[in-house]
Amino acid sequence: MLDYTPIFNKMTIETFDKFTEKYRIRCKKGNNKEAYQNSLLALFQNDMHAESQFQEFYRQLEEAGRKHYFLFKFETRDIIQEKIESNILKYADESSRTFDPVRDDGKTYFRKEGNSYIFKQFNIKKTFRLKDENENEEKNEYTRCYTITKIHFVKFVQIDFVKRIVICGYDSYGDLENKQEYKKELFDFLKSIIGNMNKLESVLTSSSIDDLVVLPNCLSYSIRNTAKIHDIATFKKDMADYEQIKRDLKAGKYRIDEIKDKNPDFDLKTNVLYNAGLEASYDSNFSLSNDCFEFFYFTNASGLISYFRIKFDTRCSSIVTYSDSITKMELWDVFRRIV
Repeated sequence: MLDYTPIFNKMTIETFDKFTEKYRIRCKKGNNKEAYQNSLLALFQNDMHAESQFQEFYRQLEEAGRKHYFLFKFETRDIIQEKIESNILKYADESSRTFDPVRDDGKTYFRKEGNSYIFKQFNIKKTFRLKDENENEEKNEYTRCYTITKIHFVKFVQIDFVKRIVICGYDSYGDLENKQEYKKELFDFLKSIIGNMNKLESVLTSSSIDDLVVLPNCLSYSIRNTAKIHDIATFKKDMADYEQIKRDLKAGKYRIDEIKDKNPDFDLKTNVLYNAGLEASYDSNFSLSNDCFEFFYFTNASGLISYFRIKFDTRCSSIVTYSDSITKMELWDVFRRIV
């Protein structure tokens, strides 16, 4: 039996539920995450097919899930395909991967998928969860105690030579030790593949956000606008009951493309101040650009009705996702509208 601990540590009960629902796995859930994991491990010992399905499901999470992404574009002359292909032999073919989270530590894999080259690197990283806090007034001390767990940390780079797009990302779990260091690791990894990064340009723009905020399956949460360098306005809506909306969709009360019709109060476009700002920009000699935007996106791209929170930042062409249960197919339901 493989050691699934570094993978299980990344997952929540919601993610386990999604796996069992997607593959119709009969498994005792238990009252907590640990009981759920034990039930799955017992199932894997008796059902190799179920274990294979879990590995397939996790592979869909490796390039999605809870991550920090960066999107870039390039001109053909700036990134030479032959140069990248000359380095491919340094990496193992992903088809030869045996799916062992611990033994994959430090390894890099490559695969070709359609018009894209995908490079994936694995490490075992430490995460920290607050366990206890203690204040000692006599000694003028304040201490915190953390529980250390290890996770299967993923960095990846995807290069599409037809669209001339680079999408790269790394796991961004909230309690990782040093996110800035991991961002640097990602860019070092990207540079080792493509060489010079100076010619990369941002993909995300204010118009990218404008295109996404109007989608019928997108309920806006907040948006940050910049009129001038020092003039910033942030508009927010109260957060809807997204679980109830998902239950309504599953019950067939309305379709995904009717979400805004049924929940108009949670569409940022109905924000009076936001629309007043737009009108002011139309009538004045300045433009109102969207810098940062958060929304909840509903999709059934993977065959299940689900939703996830996603944040865009045009200043660094980055995207952050917050749910560890997002599959690549679901995430690309958003990405395909940008790239």
